[in-house]
Amino acid sequence: VTRRASRPMLTPSLQTFLTRHQDPHCVRRAVGTIFLLVLVITPAVLLVVVRRLENPRGLRVGDTIPAANAGKKSPVDSLIQGLGKTGCALFFFGAECPHCQRQVSAINEAEKQFLGRVDIIAVTRNSEDRIRAFVAKYGLTARVITDDTGWAGNFFGVYELPTLILVGRDRRIEWIGTGERPKEEILRRLTVLANQKEC
Repeated sequence: VTRRASRPMLTPSLQTFLTRHQDPHCVRRAVGTIFLLVLVITPAVLLVVVRRLENPRGLRVGDTIPAANAGKKSPVDSLIQGLGKTGCALFFFGAECPHCQRQVSAINEAEKQFLGRVDIIAVTRNSEDRIRAFVAKYGLTARVITDDTGWAGNFFGVYELPTLILVGRDRRIEWIGTGERPKEEILRRLTVLANQKEC
């Protein structure tokens, strides 16, 4: 005697779920939600891709900054050319970036603690007016350099703000921190940089 396979019993909640998801209105809402998510995420992904294409490799930890790329075209070029005399921390920020705004207190503490031992320089693409407003509002004490063309950001491969890059006396990149970092971590890494022996 051949028996028919019994159909699995569905619980009421599962039946409700399946019935609800067969509703064309529900399907349209789900597709609309996915489409909106794609619209929101795609520009951010494209921005990262474009930045990486502009400088596909960028500079990484352990790389030595080549002196051949340094010129005297702008304050940023002069900064690059002057690297190596002391340890240097480059703080890439944007005036409208909330993570950058919160990171200022750590940068100010580092500026105070390592004065004369590590040069701490803030780099931004913002206009002079926005820089003045930012400094007045958040009390940034580090020297600020305007990278209006984005040359320095591309040179170092910066694609996220804030980014903190530590450069040793030998012009070698010791550490790259992207995004908002704990103050303790920044101070600890700057202590190691400040204690480097002269080449």
